[in-house]
Amino acid sequence: DVDGAEWKGMRDLYEKRGILTSDDVGIVVLAGSGLGGGTTINWTTSLPTPDYVLDEWERELGVTGATGAGWRASTQAVWERLSVNTDSPENRQNQLLRIASDRLGYRWRTLPRNVRGCSDCGYCGYGCRFGAKQSTLVTYLQDAFDHGAQIITECHADRVTFAAGVVTGVQATVNGRALQIRSPRVVVAAGSVHTPALMKRSGLTNPHIGRHLHLHPVPAAFGIFDEPVRSWQGTMQAVACNQFEEIESGYGFVIEVPPVHPGLMALGVGWQ
Repeated sequence: DVDGAEWKGMRDLYEKRGILTSDDVGIVVLAGSGLGGGTTINWTTSLPTPDYVLDEWERELGVTGATGAGWRASTQAVWERLSVNTDSPENRQNQLLRIASDRLGYRWRTLPRNVRGCSDCGYCGYGCRFGAKQSTLVTYLQDAFDHGAQIITECHADRVTFAAGVVTGVQATVNGRALQIRSPRVVVAAGSVHTPALMKRSGLTNPHIGRHLHLHPVPAAFGIFDEPVRSWQGTMQAVACNQFEEIESGYGFVIEVPPVHPGLMALGVGWQ
């Protein structure tokens, strides 16, 4: 169903065709909207949660067990199911980032990716034509399907239904037709944007719903080189400069190279 075409990929696999923004248009939210969600269109970078983040979760936020052996075992199980590895070759822009980091004496690291048999075509953001990206589409959703789960696509969950305070199912719309699903259990996994919206449509009134969304700003810098740098070809992200990862108590930034196709570039470059 995917062919790598940029317009088709944005139209079919992204929320609002890739132009969902914050109210002030300060941040474009590149969110997945298709079977597999964001894992179908992400750039395959698969980072383990850093120890200092786990420490903060447990120490300051009360996430019990975040630093324990059970958490690590569960993370390792997911890591193995997604075939995460560091075997991906560098394309030219990743090479340039590594070379620049070495020249400046900055730390850098090889990035792990959830791929298997990847040809590094450079079009991960528009769905993997080869099934090499180990997204939930080809892992956990496939596992569920193999064990009898029924998957309904082109489906919009309108609200979760209740009776006497107990969940009874889901009301949904599929291609303009109403669908009623009866179930004693409902798992809401609609991402950080749609999960609170679904909860509110369902009549839940907890004041925290939708109040604590944090977005991930990504400023971009472009350069002019003496050689062709084809930013739409090859491994999405193979290395990262982590020299500034912990500037202040675990907070900072990393430097990576993104895949830049013409449409994505048009969002971030001033044209003259």
